[in-house]
Amino acid sequence: MGTFVIGTDAFVVAGVLPSLTEELRVDATAVGLLITLFAVTYAVASPVLGALTSQWERRRLLLVALAVFAVANLLAAITPNYGFMLFARVLAGIGAAMFTPAATGTAAMLVSAEVRGRALALVGAGLTIATVIGVPLATLVGNTVGFRAAFWAITAASVVVAAVIAMRLPAVTMPGGTTLRQRLDIARLPGVLSTLAVSTCAFVGGFTVYNYIAPLFDDQLGADPRSITLLLLAFGVGGAIGNFVGGSVADRIGAFRTVLTGLVLASGGLLLIALVGDTWAGAVVSIMLWGVGGWMQVPAQQARLVALAGPAGPLAISLNASAMYLGIGLAGAVGGLVIGTAGLGWLAPFGASMGALGLVITLVFYPRAERRAAAAATDKA
Repeated sequence: MGTFVIGTDAFVVAGVLPSLTEELRVDATAVGLLITLFAVTYAVASPVLGALTSQWERRRLLLVALAVFAVANLLAAITPNYGFMLFARVLAGIGAAMFTPAATGTAAMLVSAEVRGRALALVGAGLTIATVIGVPLATLVGNTVGFRAAFWAITAASVVVAAVIAMRLPAVTMPGGTTLRQRLDIARLPGVLSTLAVSTCAFVGGFTVYNYIAPLFDDQLGADPRSITLLLLAFGVGGAIGNFVGGSVADRIGAFRTVLTGLVLASGGLLLIALVGDTWAGAVVSIMLWGVGGWMQVPAQQARLVALAGPAGPLAISLNASAMYLGIGLAGAVGGLVIGTAGLGWLAPFGASMGALGLVITLVFYPRAERRAAAAATDKA
């Protein structure tokens, strides 16, 4: 429930962009900065706050995080101007950065090793479900009544989640704290940094388009704000399918091939947006293909990081979340730059090029990391 609310808030700004530009009297690029601030705040704050709160009792940490998050969305709902909204989005990013890694770690602590994978998948599914249900619903509400209604709804949902956690979650104490240095040192393990770089490239590519999906398809299709809800739903359904099959496909053909497949599908979908996205059928098919590929590689990346980091796998996964949100944040800024210099029509081709960069990194560095890992294992033997 918590990751569902967090995910809805993380992605909803793109859906209510028309309402935000109208009521706050700013352009689409300025709204993109709201996305950038939330995502970059998450990316930077997550490892720092994770280290500072590593010895906190988990229920207390989750409740504090949700309190910060709820206040942030309350401020967004009552914001009098754009500057105030910037502050609210930074605060929301801090709350999200505290909550999501703690929720994942708590789920792992609550269950036995035999069902840990399913518990982590259940928590992570909240983000995927947000793209299928939460974001389209909040977008419909926001573009019908105004963006403030969407943030009021997220605030109320945060309070409900906090109440459930307070009543139902037992006290959970982590076995030991970790310093920021220990968390960042994980990135120095062979193959980890290149894996994180691929995640960042993939999310820069996809969210360069997603963050500006409303003005892009208004330009290509004449889609009104309510019609954007259907396009966001198509992306969410594609993402849910990709996330669902990504893990099982990775088990069968390996993380390397699964990541390659996901990047090819996502980049192909983005190119199709530029080629056939001026028709409704072409737009929906392209967006679903992009959603399938974009989210398909996420569980494969997580599986690869667990294999590379060993006992530090959960911390490596948290770094991957930071890499993903860094990509979302950069996409907001870079997408605005693309619009300002080349125009809306170049968003999708640029996104596809970032996916291609992720492919190159995968092809060059993944096999090298595998060879280094095999050599290290031979030396130990």
